[in-house]
Amino acid sequence: MASGLSCPDRCGRCCESRNVEATVLETLPLASEILSKNAVDGLLPLLENRAINGATLCVLYSPEAGHPGEGRCSFYEFRPLVCRLFGYAGRRNRKGILEPCFCIPIKDHHPDCLERFHTAVSKKSPPSLYQDFFMRIASMNPIFGTKLLPVNIAIREGLSYLRMKMHPFSDAAD
Repeated sequence: MASGLSCPDRCGRCCESRNVEATVLETLPLASEILSKNAVDGLLPLLENRAINGATLCVLYSPEAGHPGEGRCSFYEFRPLVCRLFGYAGRRNRKGILEPCFCIPIKDHHPDCLERFHTAVSKKSPPSLYQDFFMRIASMNPIFGTKLLPVNIAIREGLSYLRMKMHPFSDAAD
């Protein structure tokens, strides 16, 4: 917010990446929302189909037909942390120096993004740091918060875990 940087309207290029990974812990709020909306029966076959076929594009991504790079997450408010941080986050390099991690659309949409980054940092409003957030997740639950999985597998595992917790002796636990 302090930088004034934002994704271009209707941009979904990051969602088109085939390499998005998340931890099961990050997907638990999403899994809870999917279960509360009774959307699991429609989503599980899609997740299983993608697992069988080796498809890695996130099952939650809804591309806009005829508009490459444009689309939306069907559960945007509950997306995993990596999705929340992508585009404008930072990291510390080997020397401990804060570096921005901008996506190409933000760089193209905001040619002054590096200047805005340094202005935000100088105003004590640095971006979120990948390392800090991933360490916080890992410390919350070392079992579910440390292993990065392809996003569809992490979502499936999160759903399976919550279904088992809710109905430990039903078919959902199989």
